[in-house]
Amino acid sequence: MEKSFKQTLLDMKKETEERLQTDEDHDTGELSNYDNHPGDGGSELFEQTRDLALDEQSRDQLYEIDQALAAIEDGSYGTCKECGKDIPEERLEIVPTTLYCVDHAKEMEESRPVEEEVTSPIEEEATSLKQEMRTESWQDVEAHGTSDSEQEQFTKEEEEEDYHDERK
Repeated sequence: MEKSFKQTLLDMKKETEERLQTDEDHDTGELSNYDNHPGDGGSELFEQTRDLALDEQSRDQLYEIDQALAAIEDGSYGTCKECGKDIPEERLEIVPTTLYCVDHAKEMEESRPVEEEVTSPIEEEATSLKQEMRTESWQDVEAHGTSDSEQEQFTKEEEEEDYHDERK
């Protein structure tokens, strides 16, 4: 059993490494973007971004393959790393890189990234501080006068005087 899975994993590894090498060798062939239409540049940027994402996915897959090959070497392949139960052969045929049974694989997918333990969402204190800073800024501006300040407010008589003065 392990021999066929090992060969499958080695084949997957070879294909993934070849794909990564092909992507690294790929180049746009453009020496300058000077004479290109902006849409061409946007298309090129999209393709580069897509290729980077695919390369990252390939590197992740390569890591999983290496982990599965290491499990074969140490004799733990086919046993769930979490609970120690045997992983069904059908599951290994479908996902040869798996190190978890179905139940624990779902838990791993649902778990949140470790970074979230360190970072925290914006707290209410931070938003109230931001609001306080906005208020202080407005008060500073208002102290120097705005188009809505008292010196710009005219009485009805002053407006009529200005109107009549302008007509003369």
